[in-house]
Amino acid sequence: MSLYRFHFHAEQDRSPSVRDAECANDGAAVEEAFRDLRGRPDHYAVEVWKDQQMLSRIERPGDAFLTARSGLHGLG
Repeated sequence: MSLYRFHFHAEQDRSPSVRDAECANDGAAVEEAFRDLRGRPDHYAVEVWKDQQMLSRIERPGDAFLTARSGLHGLG
């Protein structure tokens, strides 16, 4: 298990919300961060950090993207 830090971004002028998590590996940390982002509708992105290295940044798709590509996401 390794310690990861998730930075959740809401508005441009606000500091990110931060949550620490212990995960089995980098992939598990990214999956957990994505699940958490889905549960935070007021946030538009999450960054996954391990030590001083950013491993991933996931951004919520915009409404226009979801409308145009809804079949890809099973939302249509």
